[in-house]
Amino acid sequence: MMSLRLPRPAAVPPEYRSEYAAELERINLQACRIVTFVGFLLVPASLVLDYFINPSHLRLFFAIRMVMAAGCLACYLLLHVRPLARFASVITMAGIFLVGGGIAGMIRVLGYGDPYYAGLNLIYLASMMLPWGATRTAIACFGVYSFYLLPILFFDIRGLDTALFVNNNVFQLETIIIAIIVNHFQSLRRNSQIVQRLIIAKQARELEEIDKYKREFIANITHELKTPLAIVMGNADLVLEQTTDPELRGGIELIRKAAFQLANHVDRIIAVSNVDDPNARPDLGNYDYCGVVQNAFSLFESKARQENITYALNMAPGPLVVAIDIVRMEEVLNNLIQNAFKFTPAHGIITVTVSTDGEKVFTEISDSGVGIPPEKIGRIFDRMYQADEVLSKRHGGMGLGLYISRKNVELHGGEISAHSKQGKGTSFRFDLPLHIDQSVIVRNSPYHGDERRATPRRSGVDRRQKTDRRADERRRSFEYQQRMGLDDLAGMTFADNVRDYENLDPAADTILIVEDNPGMMKVIVEALREDYNLLLAFDAYEAFRKLDTGRGSISLILSDIMMPGMSGLDFCERVMEREEDRHIPLIFITALMGQEDQLRGFAAGATDYIVKPYNIKILKEKVDHWISRRHYEVLLKEASSTLEDRVEQLSRVRDVILHEIRNPLQIITGANYFVERLRTTSYDKASEQEKQLWENVKVLQQGTEALTSVLEATQQLDMAQLSSRKPEVLVDILDDALGQAGHLLAGIDIAAEFEGMEDLRVNCDRRMIVQVLVNLLRNGAEAIRERSGEGKGRIDLSIEFADAHSAFVRVRDNGIGMDQEVVDKLFRFKFTTKKDGTGIGLHLSKMILKLHQGSISVDSRKGAGTTFTLHLPLHQFHAEPEPVAAS
Repeated sequence: MMSLRLPRPAAVPPEYRSEYAAELERINLQACRIVTFVGFLLVPASLVLDYFINPSHLRLFFAIRMVMAAGCLACYLLLHVRPLARFASVITMAGIFLVGGGIAGMIRVLGYGDPYYAGLNLIYLASMMLPWGATRTAIACFGVYSFYLLPILFFDIRGLDTALFVNNNVFQLETIIIAIIVNHFQSLRRNSQIVQRLIIAKQARELEEIDKYKREFIANITHELKTPLAIVMGNADLVLEQTTDPELRGGIELIRKAAFQLANHVDRIIAVSNVDDPNARPDLGNYDYCGVVQNAFSLFESKARQENITYALNMAPGPLVVAIDIVRMEEVLNNLIQNAFKFTPAHGIITVTVSTDGEKVFTEISDSGVGIPPEKIGRIFDRMYQADEVLSKRHGGMGLGLYISRKNVELHGGEISAHSKQGKGTSFRFDLPLHIDQSVIVRNSPYHGDERRATPRRSGVDRRQKTDRRADERRRSFEYQQRMGLDDLAGMTFADNVRDYENLDPAADTILIVEDNPGMMKVIVEALREDYNLLLAFDAYEAFRKLDTGRGSISLILSDIMMPGMSGLDFCERVMEREEDRHIPLIFITALMGQEDQLRGFAAGATDYIVKPYNIKILKEKVDHWISRRHYEVLLKEASSTLEDRVEQLSRVRDVILHEIRNPLQIITGANYFVERLRTTSYDKASEQEKQLWENVKVLQQGTEALTSVLEATQQLDMAQLSSRKPEVLVDILDDALGQAGHLLAGIDIAAEFEGMEDLRVNCDRRMIVQVLVNLLRNGAEAIRERSGEGKGRIDLSIEFADAHSAFVRVRDNGIGMDQEVVDKLFRFKFTTKKDGTGIGLHLSKMILKLHQGSISVDSRKGAGTTFTLHLPLHQFHAEPEPVAAS
């Protein structure tokens, strides 16, 4: 007997088996319906063949075909009955056998030599189209073939025409074999496609989940940033009202400006999160667009006069009624006009034009500025992209304004585009749909206030009033920003000329400071000018000139990383390439805080790394340390020899946002240092009224410290690190955590039970999981030290199988334990039971486990200790999954 050895279908991963089965059932049901319906149509249609070939048997064949057609129709209808749908293969198999039996009966009437046997081949081909796999296809085909073969073997064997019999059967058997093989390989391909679709769908769900957690995390952090910012700005205003001391006012004024700019950055991050929300919906209202543009245009008229720019508005006859979210649309107009001012020099021209074609209203903002290179024009609406990085950095740009503008315009059903010629200017143009009825009442008409007061209070009206209040608040904030000059944070400083402090004592150790922000420069200068001779450079090119002129006298270099023209990393590398300068220690002072950033800095040849915002005392101690220890010492080879490779550059999103947020925050903390120094020297001699003033200053400083602590807490979770997940040995991760937490566990017994678990692996970012475990070990150690009574402290670590595909890691301590009320709140954002805790550690631990498709839980009782349980999916399974047939 001939046998076929076909490749087996690939195993379906266990996590997809149920979804795979459901998808295969859906495909099978659809195919069965098609086959039975086609049979219902084709079987009676073949009466035409009977009429011309066998007219003598027309009545009999008509009856047989009607029975076959009725059977196909009955099967088709049964397949639409929901409870019977799961028996689709059985119902369709019955229909195939009915048709096969009918054709076999017609062949018996005509004789086995009649070519009607070819009709059976149509059934074999129909079986090939069903997603049944080789086994069920073979059952269907050989079942129908038996209806033809068995009557011949029983009734016609004696007078059998061998040649004709072999010819007819070989032709049918070849067709059956083809049907089985083709169906089998189709099943293999279908299996792979279904699994790939399920994997892609799962990945899409995971990305949506990560994006959801990212938005929630941003919402929580920005809320926590805004609270201390409000404290800082409010108390800054209060202190300014209570003092006339010029030195104190200068420091407090800088704090207020930098805090306001930081609040603007926080608002911009919130705006990006809002426009990226897939569920975002505009809060629409009817407005006269001419009035909206006029209001936005007027905000920049004083700026145009100050910068000597020709500023014009060309407006189509109004009113032009549009349905818009006023807050979002004013943000678009402000972004585009502010962008034009940013890149247009003095004596330039900026024009705002509003036109209409009767169906849409078009807005065009054009300028005669520097223009955009052709190779960059296609990317300017991308998130975090800056066509001119030097000018954008000089004006504090984050590369988000045009991205937010595009998303907001698209949210209103419009389109935005840009046209530019380098050196001749740029034009931005966007359109919005006009309201069909131009006679409707608009909300920014001169009389809308009285009408609103007369309107009955309904939820819709309340919502519109809230939207108008949001727009008013945004306009006031923007007007304040224009008035204070906060669009140019780089210009902020509380000294008339920071260069007055340069090169005052050449006999002292000389430090070269490279920082493009004058406010940041002033903070560093104030901290170091009493002890060192200072040389100042506002970009890398000026720094090289200072190195050349001051060769042999410079003991240390302090440098920013993100600078226009040449970055600090490139500057450092070029310094270390110069034989005469490579011995000078170089310390980076930057907003980039990741380990990879620090490794890149060390790889470039840096000696140390200080992250903004930093404590002034730490800066001074590090400077003192490196000048005394490493004065005129070659550092590049020693620093580079310990590094095997340079780490891949971090994403531009994090770089720019952190840089723009940490710069103003550093100015705040730097100014606080000098204000605190002034407070400590003045408080004892102050009057009661002045002491109240200094108490307000102290509250302001506490707000700044809270702001810094919240921002530093965000460093504990780096979403980008999820891209570095790889299989890691679970026991090794636990050993790493014990090693890192060793100094916290002094005097505590550690029991680790890992027997038989040495080969378990988890697909993870090792650093993140170690961070979670160290946090739990620290909590356990603190709980043990807070308990009273006898007995030695003990922490147990164990690994257990949860199932074949996941494991439990338990961290158990015999500390003071917790009440159930505390346990229920333990993972909430900002919830803490410690006096000096941030309330973020366990919340972030839960998020880290969630992003690794795991979870964390806690079991605790007061006085009886605490057990934290981590549930982690395993990378390698101990049992091979059973293959799942495609059928």
